[in-house]
Amino acid sequence: MLDRLGLGGDGDEIEAIEDVERDFHVKIETTTAIEWRTVGDVYNALLLVLPDYVKAQPTTWRRFCRALCQVTGDDPEAVGRDTILIGRPWGVIAGIRRLFGR
Repeated sequence: MLDRLGLGGDGDEIEAIEDVERDFHVKIETTTAIEWRTVGDVYNALLLVLPDYVKAQPTTWRRFCRALCQVTGDDPEAVGRDTILIGRPWGVIAGIRRLFGR
């Protein structure tokens, strides 16, 4: 399993989340982004906006990981819920605030 994704906190984390949103055709609520530290945190935020039938599909986690890793080139099969998003979690928050003006 990967300890960390290859996100650098330089805006690529925003692109990764946007890739997930595009793949699932949803908008992830970012008001709790200040609490996101792991891939599992982002996945939980995604689950909040997915229809039940998509949540129930056994491929949803794998699909999420593939979308999240498009930016980094990391192996989606090596990503776990505890994989850290970036080295400095505040980079995720700063990037999201820049993107959404919050």
